[in-house]
Amino acid sequence: LWDVSTGLDDLAAKLKRRGMTAVVKSYTDEAELTEAAIRGYKSGSGCPIVIIGHSLGADAAVRMAESLEKATVPIALLVAFSPASARTVPANVARAVNYYQTDSIWNYVYAKAPGFKGTLRNVNLAKDTAIHHFNIEKNPKLHAETIRAIASLPSTCALGATPPLAKSAHPSAGK
Repeated sequence: LWDVSTGLDDLAAKLKRRGMTAVVKSYTDEAELTEAAIRGYKSGSGCPIVIIGHSLGADAAVRMAESLEKATVPIALLVAFSPASARTVPANVARAVNYYQTDSIWNYVYAKAPGFKGTLRNVNLAKDTAIHHFNIEKNPKLHAETIRAIASLPSTCALGATPPLAKSAHPSAGK
């Protein structure tokens, strides 16, 4: 299958080189990733949960955050690259960044769900004509911004703990 979200593999490799745990899965693995995040949180590791997705994976990232909200699990950071639909970010998310383009067929912004007290940034990249839906998650500048955001998160991870970092890719990822 053609994997349009290979940039998430590259981002995960960059995070791993910095000593962070990164798992890349298809959006169809949303339930598995949600359960892993719940287990990680309940283990008391103190590791922040970060969810990153592209296209339908960005939609799955928000649904995952909604499921984690029901389980009273906080999300430190949610990053969306060109989501396939408009979503509201649930109250358990401390910080959300949505990279989108108004001139794209997938031009959706995120809104705050009731009770949301975190930070939400919708970043319109329409002025950068080199970026489009099928390469947005591969952009080195956006990778650097995402890595900085993750690195800035407060962490009390126990030594040797595995932070439950989940990434959800486009449906054609075939992962």
